[in-house]
Amino acid sequence: MLLRRADSYGIWTNVDGDSGKREVDYLHCAHCDLSFEVIPGSGHKRSFCTLCARATCGALACQPCVPYMKKLEAEEKAINAAIQRQAFLDAIAIEQGNWSQPPAPKG
Repeated sequence: MLLRRADSYGIWTNVDGDSGKREVDYLHCAHCDLSFEVIPGSGHKRSFCTLCARATCGALACQPCVPYMKKLEAEEKAINAAIQRQAFLDAIAIEQGNWSQPPAPKG
């Protein structure tokens, strides 16, 4: 039996109107960062990625191994490239005199 350490832990009080408490372990999907409750024997299909050695939520979108942090880094890179591209185009427009200032506020 494989035991793994939970990524986070929660204590829920006043569950369903009673005064008891419920303790819950959570895992985080390595590919989409979804947090999901660990319920042994629940029948939920979860997965384990052998490439990054982390738990996954089992969603079809999470089947190829693309770690969440790599996705974020790729998005940041795309955003930075778009900002640099727009700054370059603005600089060219200013040099060619094709750039127009927004109208000044009246008043």
